[in-house]
Amino acid sequence: MVIDPITGLDSISVNPSALEFTEANQTASFRVDFTRNATATTPFSQGAITWVSARHSVRTPVAVLFE
Repeated sequence: MVIDPITGLDSISVNPSALEFTEANQTASFRVDFTRNATATTPFSQGAITWVSARHSVRTPVAVLFE
């Protein structure tokens, strides 16, 4: 898994760190936790999580709204 840097975040973690599929059309859930940087100046930020295997690469966009 590759996490694109997301401006305004001190940390970002994804659990589980790997997803396993054994048949077509399966679904899986994952959780994203993050910590905002106290000096973030923009109202939002964006990036992506890319799940990578030997045969496939799947990009999941991430958008964060700071309130």
